[in-house]
Amino acid sequence: MKRNLILIAALGILPVLTLFGQTEQGKVFLGISSRFSLLPLEEGLSYPDMMTLGFSTIKFKSDASGEEESEAMKFNCFNFTPKAGYFIIDNLALGLDINLGLSSMKETYDEDDYKSTGTMLSVGPFLRNYFPLEKALPYIEAGASLGALKSGYEYDSESEEYKSNLNSVMGGIGIAAPLGDKVAVDFLVGYFSTTVKDKEDNPDNERTVIGTLGLKFGVVVFL
Repeated sequence: MKRNLILIAALGILPVLTLFGQTEQGKVFLGISSRFSLLPLEEGLSYPDMMTLGFSTIKFKSDASGEEESEAMKFNCFNFTPKAGYFIIDNLALGLDINLGLSSMKETYDEDDYKSTGTMLSVGPFLRNYFPLEKALPYIEAGASLGALKSGYEYDSESEEYKSNLNSVMGGIGIAAPLGDKVAVDFLVGYFSTTVKDKEDNPDNERTVIGTLGLKFGVVVFL
């Protein structure tokens, strides 16, 4: 009986021990994640919307006589970050993030549709330092990126398009929970600071600085 219990315990910790071995110098990991902002979506397309994942609708309702329920404004936001890292020493990985954001909003004014869209692409390096424990891999991560943002709208046969540069920095703490000997679910809570600046007609160097506290959730595969 005692021998069986020892065997069961050994089998239970084997994936964890194997996963820890994947953070040795010379190893590689691949991952993909998406960010969830702790800020609500705003009425109308905004820069933070393109940096998070969410789906929502907004309606105006009233019990006043003669008031009709408004058409719903619909928001769709996607944010995905593929990444690849290389362990330059044990537990310390240097890597590259590619951040892709898409956002759209649609509402109706006097039977005419108003649509706004946005796309964002940025690329940059990151450093991740793991601190292996018995059953998980906590870590700290810092990174920076440069990229471009394009947004625009269409309404009543009119349209406009805007192009901007962006740069961002981030830092956070996270944990990787093993699902097997090479796969882990990845959670990170961090602070993201992004600066957006118009490419054209900007003699005063006007810019928007966005600070966001967010949660990133994804999957990491160790090779």
